[in-house]
Amino acid sequence: MRWAATGFLLALVAVGLALAFWQWGRAAEKQAIQDRLSAALSVPSVSLQGLPMAEVVDRRAYRLEGRWLPEAVLYLDNRALDGRPGVHVIVPLQLPDGRIAWVNLGWLPKAPGQADPDRSAFILGQRGLPDRPSANIEALALSDPLRRIALGSQTNEGALWQNFPEDWGQAWLAARGAQAAPDQIYPAIFWLSPEPEGAKAPSTAGLNDSTELPRALRPSLPENAANTHRGYALQWLLMSLAAAVFAFRLRPAAT
Repeated sequence: MRWAATGFLLALVAVGLALAFWQWGRAAEKQAIQDRLSAALSVPSVSLQGLPMAEVVDRRAYRLEGRWLPEAVLYLDNRALDGRPGVHVIVPLQLPDGRIAWVNLGWLPKAPGQADPDRSAFILGQRGLPDRPSANIEALALSDPLRRIALGSQTNEGALWQNFPEDWGQAWLAARGAQAAPDQIYPAIFWLSPEPEGAKAPSTAGLNDSTELPRALRPSLPENAANTHRGYALQWLLMSLAAAVFAFRLRPAAT
């Protein structure tokens, strides 16, 4: 029995150490992402006009100038902010060279499910739209298409979607009368987000909504994301240490 118990505890030590190193690696990944994001917010923006698709860098600030396509607005549902349910307002912007960039204008409040009295207005694409035809903005490019786990019962209704389209909105644009080939749609979502501390924030004065303007979002990981993984790593290390101690005490007596 002592051999079996000792073997089990030693296996637990090995598993704990492996999980501790894995969590420590996850912490390093999260910290690297946060560091890149912080660096991107401090680097001067680059004009997107004429820039080849391959040169659009994730987590880099760009200047966008073009014509809004409000008829193709998308609302990503069930996106909470500060504990409040709502949507992300995603509107395509067509640049002078014909290419299209999806811009995340920010967050609007919306009750989940059928509870919101303005649900039909979101389905019809009538909330948080630009009130002028053109735009000259700065935004941060993120290659993450804003997908999350969706329940099987959740479906898209009109402009109210659960996740951003996997084809970067090509079929949706075509259905709304804005023809665009795959090589004309930038594979990123450009977040109209506040500038770093102390700098002038991008204006959202060109947005029109009867109740509330979209609130510009600063895309970021939670400040304690890396520390959370470090905490998990420490827990696994302590578990491994405890298992090692018990394995030593339960080791078979020497003959």
